[in-house]
Amino acid sequence: MEDAAATPKPAAHTGLRQSLKENITNSDVKIAIVDDSDFSRQALAQILQAEGFTVVASVKSASAALVQLEANPCHICLIDVVMAEMSGLDLAKHVHDTFSDVQIIMMSSLRTDAMVIDSIATGALDYLQKPFTKEDLLKSIYAAIDNLQKQSFR
Repeated sequence: MEDAAATPKPAAHTGLRQSLKENITNSDVKIAIVDDSDFSRQALAQILQAEGFTVVASVKSASAALVQLEANPCHICLIDVVMAEMSGLDLAKHVHDTFSDVQIIMMSSLRTDAMVIDSIATGALDYLQKPFTKEDLLKSIYAAIDNLQKQSFR
């Protein structure tokens, strides 16, 4: 297993996990959305913002996501598996390796056992099959928040 301490973290991301207090509100949680579907990005942003979460990025490509994640640190990143220039799995691995505190939730209309296993292997916390319900999305988001809080008390 790779030594996490050996990998330097970008300064902008240092302390994100510590910024989550024990009694956080939804507005404290920063979420990025990466999906090549305009409709999916807009729908996800509407749901998350209606629940009071802060959407710091909503982009349609992996390259745009990498730029946004450097500029706008997040706690949770929702990533579509199938995208044109770089797969969501490759992006998830990069995000996990570079910003280890970020909780990753993969999404796709495709679902195979191999795809779910590959998603988890990249460091994703969860895999949502489209179309998913608002309740499934929020359950996954709250599980990611719980995971962040548990990690901050190690």
